[in-house]
Amino acid sequence: KDAHDCSAGPADIRIAASTRLIDRGGLDKSNLGAVYFDRANAFREKGAIDRAIADYGQALVFRPDLVAAYRSRGALLRGQGKLDAALKDFEAATRLAPADRDALLDSGATRDALHDQKGAIDDYDAVLKAQPDDVQALLDRGIARGEVRDFSGALADFATAAKIRPEAFEGFSGYCWISAVSGLSPERAVNACNRAVSLRPGDPAVLGYRALLWLRLGDYDSAVADYDNALGKSQDATLFFGRGIAQLRNGNPTGAKEDFAAADALDPHVAQVYAGYGIAP
Repeated sequence: KDAHDCSAGPADIRIAASTRLIDRGGLDKSNLGAVYFDRANAFREKGAIDRAIADYGQALVFRPDLVAAYRSRGALLRGQGKLDAALKDFEAATRLAPADRDALLDSGATRDALHDQKGAIDDYDAVLKAQPDDVQALLDRGIARGEVRDFSGALADFATAAKIRPEAFEGFSGYCWISAVSGLSPERAVNACNRAVSLRPGDPAVLGYRALLWLRLGDYDSAVADYDNALGKSQDATLFFGRGIAQLRNGNPTGAKEDFAAADALDPHVAQVYAGYGIAP
Protein backbone atom coordinates (compact mmCIF):
# COMPACT_ATOMS: atom_id res chain seq x y z
CA LYS A 1 0.00 0.00 0.00
CA ASP A 2 2.81 2.43 0.81
CA ALA A 3 4.47 1.63 -2.50
CA HIS A 4 1.24 2.66 -4.22
CA ASP A 5 0.52 5.67 -2.02
CA CYS A 6 3.98 7.22 -2.32
CA SER A 7 3.28 8.16 -5.95
CA ALA A 8 -0.49 8.67 -6.02
CA GLY A 9 -3.00 10.78 -4.17
CA PRO A 10 -2.73 13.93 -2.02
CA ALA A 11 0.73 15.26 -1.21
CA ASP A 12 0.49 14.61 2.53
CA ILE A 13 -0.39 10.94 1.96
CA ARG A 14 2.47 10.57 -0.53
CA ILE A 15 4.96 12.13 1.89
CA ALA A 16 3.85 9.87 4.75
CA ALA A 17 3.96 6.73 2.63
CA SER A 18 7.37 7.62 1.16
CA THR A 19 8.76 8.32 4.62
CA ARG A 20 7.58 4.96 5.94
CA LEU A 21 9.20 3.19 3.01
CA ILE A 22 12.48 5.03 3.56
CA ASP A 23 12.47 4.40 7.33
CA ARG A 24 11.52 0.74 6.95
CA GLY A 25 14.65 0.00 4.91
CA GLY A 26 15.25 -2.96 2.67
CA LEU A 27 14.84 -1.15 -0.65
CA ASP A 28 17.49 -1.48 -3.31
CA LYS A 29 19.19 1.68 -4.61
CA SER A 30 16.97 2.03 -7.66
CA ASN A 31 13.74 1.83 -5.69
CA LEU A 32 15.07 4.01 -2.88
CA GLY A 33 15.99 6.69 -5.41
CA ALA A 34 12.49 6.48 -6.88
CA VAL A 35 10.88 6.88 -3.44
CA TYR A 36 12.98 9.95 -2.63
CA PHE A 37 12.00 11.36 -6.02
CA ASP A 38 8.32 10.78 -5.30
CA ARG A 39 8.61 12.43 -1.91
CA ALA A 40 10.46 15.38 -3.44
CA ASN A 41 7.61 15.86 -5.92
CA ALA A 42 5.12 15.87 -3.04
CA PHE A 43 7.16 18.40 -1.05
CA ARG A 44 7.39 20.55 -4.16
CA GLU A 45 3.61 20.40 -4.58
CA LYS A 46 3.17 21.62 -1.00
CA GLY A 47 5.63 24.47 -1.51
CA ALA A 48 8.30 22.98 0.81
CA ILE A 49 11.00 23.88 -1.68
CA ASP A 50 14.11 23.31 0.44
CA ARG A 51 12.90 19.85 1.49
CA ALA A 52 12.10 19.05 -2.14
CA ILE A 53 15.59 20.12 -3.22
CA ALA A 54 17.13 17.95 -0.50
CA ASP A 55 15.08 14.92 -1.56
CA TYR A 56 15.93 15.36 -5.23
CA GLY A 57 19.56 15.33 -4.09
CA GLN A 58 19.00 12.09 -2.18
CA ALA A 59 17.26 10.58 -5.19
CA LEU A 60 20.34 11.35 -7.26
CA VAL A 61 22.64 9.72 -4.71
CA PHE A 62 20.86 6.43 -5.34
CA ARG A 63 19.83 7.07 -8.96
CA PRO A 64 22.50 9.27 -10.57
CA ASP A 65 20.92 8.56 -13.95
CA LEU A 66 17.55 10.11 -13.01
CA VAL A 67 17.22 12.92 -15.55
CA ALA A 68 13.91 14.11 -14.14
CA ALA A 69 15.49 14.68 -10.71
CA TYR A 70 18.17 16.92 -12.20
CA ARG A 71 15.57 18.86 -14.18
CA SER A 72 13.21 19.21 -11.22
CA ARG A 73 15.91 20.30 -8.80
CA GLY A 74 17.32 22.68 -11.40
CA ALA A 75 13.93 24.32 -11.84
CA LEU A 76 13.60 24.88 -8.09
CA LEU A 77 17.13 26.25 -7.81
CA ARG A 78 16.46 28.62 -10.70
CA GLY A 79 13.29 29.76 -8.95
CA GLN A 80 15.45 30.63 -5.93
CA GLY A 81 17.78 32.66 -8.11
CA LYS A 82 20.62 30.11 -7.83
CA LEU A 83 21.29 30.17 -11.53
CA ASP A 84 24.77 28.66 -11.54
CA ALA A 85 23.64 25.67 -9.48
CA ALA A 86 20.55 25.30 -11.63
CA LEU A 87 22.62 25.30 -14.80
CA LYS A 88 24.83 22.50 -13.44
CA ASP A 89 21.72 20.37 -12.97
CA PHE A 90 20.43 21.12 -16.46
CA GLU A 91 23.85 20.37 -17.93
CA ALA A 92 23.85 17.03 -16.10
CA ALA A 93 20.40 16.29 -17.49
CA THR A 94 21.47 17.06 -21.06
CA ARG A 95 24.62 14.95 -20.69
CA LEU A 96 22.46 11.99 -19.71
CA ALA A 97 19.80 12.74 -22.31
CA PRO A 98 21.26 14.91 -25.10
CA ALA A 99 17.96 14.97 -26.98
CA ASP A 100 15.74 15.81 -23.99
CA ARG A 101 13.74 18.80 -25.22
CA ASP A 102 12.69 20.09 -21.81
CA ALA A 103 16.20 19.84 -20.37
CA LEU A 104 17.60 21.75 -23.34
CA LEU A 105 14.94 24.45 -23.02
CA ASP A 106 15.62 24.73 -19.29
CA SER A 107 19.34 24.95 -19.94
CA GLY A 108 18.86 27.57 -22.62
CA ALA A 109 16.62 29.73 -20.46
CA THR A 110 19.12 29.58 -17.59
CA ARG A 111 22.07 30.44 -19.84
CA ASP A 112 20.08 33.36 -21.19
CA ALA A 113 19.41 34.58 -17.64
CA LEU A 114 23.17 34.32 -17.01
CA HIS A 115 23.78 36.47 -20.12
CA ASP A 116 25.30 33.56 -22.04
CA GLN A 117 23.13 34.07 -25.10
CA LYS A 118 25.50 32.11 -27.35
CA GLY A 119 25.19 29.06 -25.11
CA ALA A 120 21.43 29.52 -24.95
CA ILE A 121 21.20 29.68 -28.73
CA ASP A 122 23.22 26.45 -28.98
CA ASP A 123 20.68 24.75 -26.69
CA TYR A 124 17.74 26.01 -28.74
CA ASP A 125 19.53 24.96 -31.94
CA ALA A 126 19.74 21.42 -30.57
CA VAL A 127 15.99 21.37 -29.93
CA LEU A 128 15.21 22.75 -33.38
CA LYS A 129 17.58 20.35 -35.11
CA ALA A 130 15.39 17.51 -33.87
CA GLN A 131 12.08 19.35 -34.19
CA PRO A 132 12.21 22.40 -36.51
CA ASP A 133 8.64 23.43 -35.71
CA ASP A 134 9.09 23.61 -31.93
CA VAL A 135 7.43 26.96 -31.24
CA GLN A 136 8.83 27.44 -27.74
CA ALA A 137 12.39 26.89 -28.95
CA LEU A 138 11.81 29.32 -31.83
CA LEU A 139 10.46 31.98 -29.47
CA ASP A 140 13.26 31.50 -26.96
CA ARG A 141 15.92 31.57 -29.67
CA GLY A 142 14.33 34.68 -31.14
CA ILE A 143 14.67 36.44 -27.80
CA ALA A 144 18.29 35.35 -27.38
CA ARG A 145 19.13 36.41 -30.94
CA GLY A 146 17.52 39.77 -30.32
CA GLU A 147 19.63 40.24 -27.20
CA VAL A 148 22.85 39.71 -29.19
CA ARG A 149 21.55 41.99 -31.96
CA ASP A 150 21.11 39.22 -34.52
CA PHE A 151 17.98 41.03 -35.59
CA SER A 152 17.43 39.29 -38.92
CA GLY A 153 17.73 35.89 -37.24
CA ALA A 154 15.34 36.95 -34.49
CA LEU A 155 12.80 38.21 -37.02
CA ALA A 156 13.00 34.90 -38.86
CA ASP A 157 12.39 32.93 -35.66
CA PHE A 158 9.41 35.03 -34.60
CA ALA A 159 7.93 34.94 -38.10
CA THR A 160 8.21 31.15 -38.21
CA ALA A 161 6.65 30.82 -34.75
CA ALA A 162 3.76 33.09 -35.75
CA LYS A 163 3.19 31.07 -38.92
CA ILE A 164 3.10 27.77 -37.01
CA ARG A 165 0.90 29.11 -34.21
CA PRO A 166 -1.11 32.08 -35.55
CA GLU A 167 -3.40 32.09 -32.53
CA ALA A 168 -0.53 32.86 -30.14
CA PHE A 169 0.60 36.31 -29.03
CA GLU A 170 4.33 35.80 -28.58
CA GLY A 171 5.40 35.33 -32.20
CA PHE A 172 3.70 38.52 -33.33
CA SER A 173 4.82 40.56 -30.31
CA GLY A 174 8.39 39.32 -30.76
CA TYR A 175 8.41 40.32 -34.42
CA CYS A 176 6.96 43.70 -33.45
CA TRP A 177 9.63 44.19 -30.76
CA ILE A 178 12.60 43.31 -32.95
CA SER A 179 11.45 45.44 -35.86
CA ALA A 180 10.76 48.36 -33.56
CA VAL A 181 14.19 48.37 -31.91
CA SER A 182 16.15 47.51 -35.06
CA GLY A 183 14.28 49.43 -37.74
CA LEU A 184 14.17 46.34 -39.98
CA SER A 185 10.99 45.77 -42.02
CA PRO A 186 8.88 48.40 -40.18
CA GLU A 187 6.07 48.39 -42.74
CA ARG A 188 5.72 44.61 -42.53
CA ALA A 189 5.97 44.72 -38.76
CA VAL A 190 2.91 46.96 -38.44
CA ASN A 191 0.72 43.97 -39.30
CA ALA A 192 2.48 41.86 -36.68
CA CYS A 193 2.05 44.62 -34.09
CA ASN A 194 -1.63 45.01 -34.94
CA ARG A 195 -2.13 41.27 -34.58
CA ALA A 196 -0.33 41.24 -31.22
CA VAL A 197 -2.46 44.14 -29.96
CA SER A 198 -5.64 42.39 -31.10
CA LEU A 199 -4.60 39.20 -29.28
CA ARG A 200 -3.70 41.04 -26.07
CA PRO A 201 -5.40 44.46 -26.03
CA GLY A 202 -3.86 46.99 -23.69
CA ASP A 203 -0.50 45.24 -23.28
CA PRO A 204 1.81 48.21 -22.59
CA ALA A 205 4.94 46.57 -24.01
CA VAL A 206 3.50 45.80 -27.43
CA LEU A 207 1.75 49.18 -27.56
CA GLY A 208 5.17 50.74 -26.89
CA TYR A 209 6.75 48.69 -29.68
CA ARG A 210 4.04 49.71 -32.12
CA ALA A 211 4.40 53.34 -31.08
CA LEU A 212 8.13 53.12 -31.82
CA LEU A 213 7.32 51.75 -35.26
CA TRP A 214 4.96 54.68 -35.89
CA LEU A 215 7.83 56.98 -34.94
CA ARG A 216 10.06 55.32 -37.51
CA LEU A 217 7.32 55.57 -40.14
CA GLY A 218 6.58 59.23 -39.39
CA ASP A 219 3.00 58.67 -38.19
CA TYR A 220 3.27 60.81 -35.06
CA ASP A 221 -0.44 60.95 -34.28
CA SER A 222 -0.60 57.16 -34.10
CA ALA A 223 2.61 57.09 -32.07
CA VAL A 224 1.21 59.52 -29.50
CA ALA A 225 -2.04 57.53 -29.30
CA ASP A 226 -0.20 54.27 -28.63
CA TYR A 227 2.12 55.88 -26.09
CA ASP A 228 -0.93 57.37 -24.36
CA ASN A 229 -2.57 53.97 -24.11
CA ALA A 230 0.63 52.29 -22.92
CA LEU A 231 1.25 54.96 -20.28
CA GLY A 232 -2.24 54.36 -18.96
CA LYS A 233 -1.00 50.89 -17.98
CA SER A 234 2.69 51.47 -17.21
CA GLN A 235 4.57 54.59 -16.13
CA ASP A 236 7.76 53.63 -17.93
CA ALA A 237 10.61 55.99 -18.81
CA THR A 238 10.93 54.68 -22.37
CA LEU A 239 7.25 55.36 -23.00
CA PHE A 240 7.47 58.93 -21.74
CA PHE A 241 10.61 59.56 -23.77
CA GLY A 242 9.13 58.08 -26.94
CA ARG A 243 5.98 60.13 -26.57
CA GLY A 244 8.15 63.20 -26.03
CA ILE A 245 9.86 62.60 -29.39
CA ALA A 246 6.51 62.04 -31.10
CA GLN A 247 5.06 65.20 -29.58
CA LEU A 248 8.13 67.24 -30.51
CA ARG A 249 7.97 66.08 -34.11
CA ASN A 250 4.22 66.65 -34.12
CA GLY A 251 4.58 70.31 -33.18
CA ASN A 252 3.90 70.13 -29.42
CA PRO A 253 7.16 71.24 -27.75
CA THR A 254 5.47 71.95 -24.42
CA GLY A 255 4.10 68.41 -24.15
CA ALA A 256 7.45 67.05 -25.31
CA LYS A 257 9.31 68.95 -22.59
CA GLU A 258 6.99 67.55 -19.91
CA ASP A 259 7.44 64.02 -21.21
CA PHE A 260 11.24 64.30 -21.37
CA ALA A 261 11.28 65.58 -17.79
CA ALA A 262 9.08 62.67 -16.63
CA ALA A 263 11.31 60.18 -18.46
CA ASP A 264 14.49 61.65 -17.00
CA ALA A 265 13.06 61.51 -13.48
CA LEU A 266 12.41 57.79 -13.90
CA ASP A 267 15.64 56.95 -15.73
CA PRO A 268 18.34 59.54 -16.43
CA HIS A 269 19.86 57.22 -19.06
CA VAL A 270 16.72 56.67 -21.14
CA ALA A 271 18.01 58.86 -23.98
CA GLN A 272 20.81 56.33 -24.47
CA VAL A 273 18.23 53.59 -24.99
CA TYR A 274 16.68 55.50 -27.87
CA ALA A 275 20.11 56.40 -29.22
CA GLY A 276 20.73 52.65 -29.44
CA TYR A 277 17.63 52.47 -31.64
CA GLY A 278 19.05 55.21 -33.83
CA ILE A 279 16.37 57.67 -32.68
CA ALA A 280 16.95 61.03 -30.99
CA PRO A 281 14.72 64.07 -30.29
